[in-house]
Amino acid sequence: MIPPTPYSDQTIIASNQSAHPNHLGTGSSIDTILKGLFISALCVIGLAAAVLIPLEPWVKSGFLPVVQPDITQAAAFPADSKSPQIDVVLKGIASAKGVIRLAAFNKQQGFPTDANAAYRLMMLPAKKGELSVALNDVPMGKFAIVVYHDQNNNNKLDVNILGMPTEQYGVSNNARKRLSAPKFREAVFSHDEAVTRIEIELR
Repeated sequence: MIPPTPYSDQTIIASNQSAHPNHLGTGSSIDTILKGLFISALCVIGLAAAVLIPLEPWVKSGFLPVVQPDITQAAAFPADSKSPQIDVVLKGIASAKGVIRLAAFNKQQGFPTDANAAYRLMMLPAKKGELSVALNDVPMGKFAIVVYHDQNNNNKLDVNILGMPTEQYGVSNNARKRLSAPKFREAVFSHDEAVTRIEIELR
């Protein structure tokens, strides 16, 4: 949307007619018009900057593939597990189409887009509503998890022309930003028990 200019067409015409009805007007009137056009241009540039600058981090990061094809099939919560694990409950899954892809990071580097930097990668068939997955044999420490619903199973989180996701995704702590990908510090949580349970809402 182009922002309104300081001077409408009616204002300019009225100004010119009152001063010199038979020609464009004096130098003062022309200066006024030029100033109005200049201010209008600044408004357009300012609006574009206000929209695009906040989007830059998202476009730059892309929030693209976090999981490669050769990933581990997820299992249900094991009842007799004796090693530390993270139990993840995924909520709000829109449909049973495609697969759910999950990546767990134990460091800031690469989060959330670099599959090679992830500590654990998992995939499981999508299920509408709620789904549970266990990350077994996970040493205690700091972790952040990102998950997305790959409905067309093309191994990436699809985005629109602005780089914003068009498929459901979620991160630990349900950290979410409107105009950029989430940061590790916003999604990190402590895995300091034999079993750490977290919930992630996909939206």
